[in-house]
Amino acid sequence: MPTTPATGLQALQRSAGNAALCRWIGETRNPTTVQRNLDWKNTPTKKALKAQKTWAPNDPLVHSLHHIVPKSMLEDFAHLLHPAQMVQVVNALRPHAPTAITMSTGSYTQAGVPADAVAKALKNLPANFVLGPDPRARADDPGAQPDYNYADDGSITPRSEELERVYEFIRSAIASGAQVPTTELVDEFITPLVTASRLHNARARSGPIDPNRATWSGDPAQGNARRIAPPGSLLD
Repeated sequence: MPTTPATGLQALQRSAGNAALCRWIGETRNPTTVQRNLDWKNTPTKKALKAQKTWAPNDPLVHSLHHIVPKSMLEDFAHLLHPAQMVQVVNALRPHAPTAITMSTGSYTQAGVPADAVAKALKNLPANFVLGPDPRARADDPGAQPDYNYADDGSITPRSEELERVYEFIRSAIASGAQVPTTELVDEFITPLVTASRLHNARARSGPIDPNRATWSGDPAQGNARRIAPPGSLLD
């Protein structure tokens, strides 16, 4: 007589015990579960965010850091780079974003740079931060889309304009999945990130967070906080 699922489970329980049975059930129900470290922030970023919260206690608009270029895309892009390009990226950005590039130069060059380390550095670039409410309190969270800043006249702000170049480039690179040409890496990724970082440093005095970068509308307590949208946007 064929073994039924119930008798199969009973046999496993008899032969291997309850612990093995529980592990087997967990693996069967969640065969592709991947444990991820959701805390992308490095130590300088954590300290800077904590300081902002200390200066503005209980302010619901001083809660989280939002990325203009999505951090998931920065991670995917980092894994397209070969080791020499990874070193090139971190060495170019280090003078302009020292709080993001926290590993020593020797650590990056001795045996190549792990893509995860480069991805974490890119996620911590101050020029890509916007201080705001808990993402769960936003009615306009863009998810995997860019989260640009706009001026009063509806134009993209200078920092966001540079980051728009980065977003469009890495979106195309990720979609193709091909190796990134080094010349394009410099022109369309490194150069605009350096420019955005310089613009950020001029406003934030080299700090990781520019608290005056974005304006918000709506009530975070009601879950409807929004970035101020440009005139004539799709939200109209």
